Amino acid sequence: MGYGRGLVALAALSAAVVFLGFGSIRSANAAAILALAFGFFYRPIIPLTDGIRLRYMARNGGDYGPIRCAGSLGFLLTVFAAGAWFERFGMSHFPAWTALTLVAVAASTWWLPNRRDPVSTAGSSVPVMPVLRQRAVQWFFAAVFFHVLSHIGIYAFKRDFLERFVKM
Repeated sequence: MGYGRGLVALAALSAAVVFLGFGSIRSANAAAILALAFGFFYRPIIPLTDGIRLRYMARNGGDYGPIRCAGSLGFLLTVFAAGAWFERFGMSHFPAWTALTLVAVAASTWWLPNRRDPVSTAGSSVPVMPVLRQRAVQWFFAAVFFHVLSHIGIYAFKRDFLERFVKM
């Protein structure tokens, strides 16, 4: 496997294994440790796949918009399917559903390009402060801040799930 897709597969499989532990936690400390371990493995997946896509498009051309749109549509369809499933069968299947989804992500890495780019040591360094003072960069970080802030709903759901289904 190429460097990028191998890391994506490893991260997804590791996150799946860690997530299965959420079905058997009995303390707040165990939940915190599992949440930290899950975040460690899960969070790199999207930036890694975005990097693979962008490198591929830099070499072969293409438009990132439709690719990102297809990813968002796939995410929405998965959420709707999962919601219907949980409505019918209950939330006890949530850990297995999530783990299987992460295993599917790992399996899908076989369709990613399998090529390592040469490492370049040439180039000039750019001072960081003038870059950070640029208005577009400041807007970018503001957008990232509000994007992360919007995840409060997800974390509230996780909290409610743990309070309802995990006896601590």
